[in-house]
Amino acid sequence: MSPENAHAQIFGSEDEPNEDMNEINHFAISSILNSEIVGQAKFGHGQMASLGDAQRFFDMLGAGESPSIVHENECVDVEVVVRAFHAVRNARRDRRAPDVYVADPDRNATFLAKCREFGIQASDYTINKRLLYARKNNHLPDLKSVKTSVDYEEFAFASEFAATELKYKTGASIDDVLCEPGLASQFDSIARKLAPGFSSFEYRWAILSIRKAGRHEKLPASFQMPEFTGPFRLVIDPLEQVPNTSGVYLLFEKQKLLYVRSTEHLRHGVELHRNPKVIGAIAEKLWRPNPEDFIVSYVVPERKLLRPLEKRIVIEKKPIFNVPRSAA
Repeated sequence: MSPENAHAQIFGSEDEPNEDMNEINHFAISSILNSEIVGQAKFGHGQMASLGDAQRFFDMLGAGESPSIVHENECVDVEVVVRAFHAVRNARRDRRAPDVYVADPDRNATFLAKCREFGIQASDYTINKRLLYARKNNHLPDLKSVKTSVDYEEFAFASEFAATELKYKTGASIDDVLCEPGLASQFDSIARKLAPGFSSFEYRWAILSIRKAGRHEKLPASFQMPEFTGPFRLVIDPLEQVPNTSGVYLLFEKQKLLYVRSTEHLRHGVELHRNPKVIGAIAEKLWRPNPEDFIVSYVVPERKLLRPLEKRIVIEKKPIFNVPRSAA
């Protein structure tokens, strides 16, 4: 794929489905249809005529319902949830935000125990969801908290991959995954297989941070999409061909865009995808491609454009393994 083709593939007209795909799965089907399909999907107006096979495929998946559906009729007094949060937070003498008390397994276990002590009978999911949204819904108007940061450069893809897999298997959003302890444990397990050596909190905080990345940074009105350099054959070409600088890279399987990432260390970011565990995970979840078909294109913009450029591509082109970015 030439640089011109790579650029047109991403920023030109929509590509046609790759006829070389065999054993295609729900990730690939959903990406091709530019939609999010979960479980027994109902295909409507405007979609391809050959989707009977896709419907039967999803029927076989037997995907479970998302926790938001399972627990949609549960009620809980958010004021009691907030009281439990303050009690635990004060006892620990920390100033962490509510989302830390959802994402951190240790803090969350203590918080949920306090909720039970205060008589709350709802599910862990519903309690966590109320706490996660308490600040946004003005139930914690005067709360002051310290910023929590995690360097997730080494495992960003692992966290995004794990969230994406659970999204297509269960319909669960990122918030659903973090609020439902069982799903959160599955998320940790998937991410850890790809990038071992990090804590559950780090994997979880990474996915929250990635979703928000670039939300306060915008591309200038005069911005024009730069030409991407490539193709770099992921498992064949010498890594030294990739510059050792900051940049944005795109990972393809032939002409299908799989993943986009901005990074301060472009060469190392590309190198992480050479990990056999990462390649194996993609091959298992996609259409069993030949690793030699994995192609990387990249660009080296100004540092201040890294995250907004990544966000633009994720929003507009919906790479298979990127999670949606916050619009705000």
